[in-house]
Amino acid sequence: MISTNCTSCPVLRTLVNNTCPCISNYYEDPTNGSCLQCGLLCQLCTNSAAQCTLCYTNMNRQLSNQQCICSYGFYYDGTNPICQTCPYYCQNCSALTTCLSCVSTAHRFLNSTMCSCMAGYYDNGISLNCLTCSPVCQ
Repeated sequence: MISTNCTSCPVLRTLVNNTCPCISNYYEDPTNGSCLQCGLLCQLCTNSAAQCTLCYTNMNRQLSNQQCICSYGFYYDGTNPICQTCPYYCQNCSALTTCLSCVSTAHRFLNSTMCSCMAGYYDNGISLNCLTCSPVCQ
């Protein structure tokens, strides 16, 4: 049981079952035993600030090989740590203008880095699904 009135533990530690682990969002430095803060993307970490064991879910990130990477359908814009939603026409992307996969059932295919509409369909600029062209159009 965690005690919030722990007087026998140093700063940044809390008493748990007669031990004093670092508080949440901190890890114990394996070199000197001090508690150091986890990196910005890690909710919990171990052994280093970048060795994550849990990611913040409200940042659209997931744990992969002890790193908090953008979840499927989201991308990192280079400045905001919260991953951004891929454009409506991408199933998954690595940047705002770089699709990695497209929804084929939406009549889209990967054309270089964009999800283009298949022949006979057009993009209305809003919906994922490409719309059927008029019979008088190609």
